[in-house]
Amino acid sequence: MNNTERECIVQTVEVTLDGVIHRASYYVENNIIHARIGGHPVLSPLGNAPAADTVKVLLTEHLIQRRRVADQAARWLSRLTSAEPGRRA
Repeated sequence: MNNTERECIVQTVEVTLDGVIHRASYYVENNIIHARIGGHPVLSPLGNAPAADTVKVLLTEHLIQRRRVADQAARWLSRLTSAEPGRRA
């Protein structure tokens, strides 16, 4: 394990996206990063990068994916609501 990582100590990272601060907590145990992102547990092997950097990347990817899904849902909803009654969009 990287000597800068403290095993079994819960830590928090922050990422700012669109002016909003998002947080994720994590700890390292047996060279595995255990993170809580978006209310879900996420496991990742501890690589050469610091665990905090890995969790920031995982959190950012989660936020971007969540935004992409919301944008897609909004596009589909606008297509459905703009279609004429009885016709397909």
